[in-house]
Amino acid sequence: MEIKHFIDTRIFYAFLAVFIALSAFFFASSPQRSVLPNLPLILVFLIPILTANSLKLQSDERSSALRVVLAKFIAVMVVYVVALATTVLYSISYAQLYIGFLFYGAAMAAIGIFISSVAKNQAVAAIVSFGVMFILNFVDMLGLWSGNMMFARVVNFISFSNRIFDVNLISILYFTLIATLFTLLTIHKLNRRR
Repeated sequence: MEIKHFIDTRIFYAFLAVFIALSAFFFASSPQRSVLPNLPLILVFLIPILTANSLKLQSDERSSALRVVLAKFIAVMVVYVVALATTVLYSISYAQLYIGFLFYGAAMAAIGIFISSVAKNQAVAAIVSFGVMFILNFVDMLGLWSGNMMFARVVNFISFSNRIFDVNLISILYFTLIATLFTLLTIHKLNRRR
């Protein structure tokens, strides 16, 4: 039902068109002929738009918060995976990184859906999601600039961008933990709202 809703709306087509256009642009302008190094930047802008209205369109108040949140999360992930699949043609030699991007997308989607559950309108949800996702992706630069080794280590642990390109069990668990935490927070928020 939720997946059909996304496919029936312009958001799906707009998300997919902009994603493909930006990834094609970055592929064409990259000396390595790879879109993957620029993918986090593309997603920081596009995932907030995809998730901003995800909980405002709730139609069935009788459904449990768990069902609603998981349906929204799965729908966003299906749209994300379809978009991500379009880049396989650009970067076939980077198959391992797609695992990292899949879990990265799950964490970003869960954060965006949570922010959508808290925000009063979709514009605020998109802007706040963008800000949070931008910080999580580029916070490692603060650590480098600070000169404080302890601060740099803490910031490096929080940073999403370092974990995408270093795909290992810890990175996958980290993204899974973030996705689970924000999904549970969203369920809690919806239960309190009812």
